[in-house]
Amino acid sequence: MAQNVATAVCQPGSITLYQTMLLNSCPDASREPHLAADAHHLARLARALAVATLAAGLAACAVRPLPPAEPLAVAAPDAVPGTQSKERRVPAQRVKPGDQALGEFVSAYTCGWRDITVGRMGLGLRLTDGADVFDLDPVPGTSGQLGGQVFQGRGLAGAARVALTGTDVSVDVNGQTLRSCVLARQWPVASFKAVGQAPGWLLKSDPEALHWTLADKLFSTRLTAAQPLTLAQPIRVGGEPGAPVVSVTHSLCRDTATGMPFPYTVDVVYEGRTLRGCGGEPGALLIGRTWVVTGVGAQPMGVAGGGGGPLSPLGHEVTVRFDGKGRVSGMGHCNRFSGIYALTGERLSVGAVVVTRRACLGSALQAEQAFLRALETVVGFDVSVTGELNLATREAAERGQRAGIWAR
Repeated sequence: MAQNVATAVCQPGSITLYQTMLLNSCPDASREPHLAADAHHLARLARALAVATLAAGLAACAVRPLPPAEPLAVAAPDAVPGTQSKERRVPAQRVKPGDQALGEFVSAYTCGWRDITVGRMGLGLRLTDGADVFDLDPVPGTSGQLGGQVFQGRGLAGAARVALTGTDVSVDVNGQTLRSCVLARQWPVASFKAVGQAPGWLLKSDPEALHWTLADKLFSTRLTAAQPLTLAQPIRVGGEPGAPVVSVTHSLCRDTATGMPFPYTVDVVYEGRTLRGCGGEPGALLIGRTWVVTGVGAQPMGVAGGGGGPLSPLGHEVTVRFDGKGRVSGMGHCNRFSGIYALTGERLSVGAVVVTRRACLGSALQAEQAFLRALETVVGFDVSVTGELNLATREAAERGQRAGIWAR
């Protein structure tokens, strides 16, 4: 009986059902005359039986143990709300060799609690300060070499200035000088190539090895994290006596055979002679910036001998931008344009230019058409040590003239 009661109590709604059975168990004959007198006693009996039944049922029901509690996750000290933590910048250890977004020949510095990187972009620098990026141009009047060179420019976060002397750096960001900048690491370039003429030689490197070839002679050396190919630091290619010594500087170089500009000058000391060549990629001089057009024709000032103000009569700048992936785009005198470009070892060409159809004043329309016609006849380019760009047109090249599209 106790077992049956316990089983009944363990079912949902069983207590109410048991009380109802007790109330309905009396015969009809005695219930009618004594209903008023016995109602109170039946209610008390039902409550007593319900309590007893519930106690027996709870004792018989199987009790399931609770699962062990999971350990609470403890937040790191600098993630606990209410604690004070300094702002952190991108640490130097996160720089990846060959990360083109940081530039070439990347040097990582620690300036107090801030970690910065300085990489080469064309003839300029790219300064990365945490999430802030600044593209800097060389300041006219400085040496044009790594030692003593000064760069300045702007980014989305404001303005910056960098002065380099060897591996020492002085950095100003928005008027604030970063203190105690110490070189943390110089990262190897993913790949580097240089060529020289008369006699012809070839230099190639990756993060692990450096090779120099002259005629039928090949010299090689292993590169390590402690000895990467870096700027203005001569490195011997091979361990044998008389092995060539290579030195790379960040200065403009023009190939003597093609006239193509390069961002690096490479000197190789071999058998008592210094053999000079050009290194890097010419395309690096074009990409990474928006060029502001200053003239079309023979002079870099205005259109067809015009004034030195903005080329567009509407007041905005005329621009050209090369994206490094074969696309060229910009703003004309009235309309936006885009097209494709190709850069080979000897020439630059632009084609398939399409333009928006914004209404344009007569003089502005004529100037824009002259600019776009010149752009589609580009066959080469040159840059100056101070950052001026000249896109040489076919007509100018055939005449041996330095004319075309001028930009800064």
